[in-house]
Amino acid sequence: MMKKGTLNIVMTGTGGRSILTQQSNLKCWCQECCKRETGHYNATRVVVCPDCGNKRCPRATNHELECSGSNKPGQEGSIY
Repeated sequence: MMKKGTLNIVMTGTGGRSILTQQSNLKCWCQECCKRETGHYNATRVVVCPDCGNKRCPRATNHELECSGSNKPGQEGSIY
């Protein structure tokens, strides 16, 4: 069961079914907020853009950036 007030990390399983894999006390899902709160980027999970699902999208790095819809390496604003 998902708890209100926590960041729920969900992965998609077989048949598109969402599976709760982890709950976090972080206030935001993006890499920049994780770095701000913990002092480092999150290396234990892949953070993807909630709009396009790409890890190289600049919005996966910083929630304040626009979604590019692209997974192309080297995009401005992306850590990848």
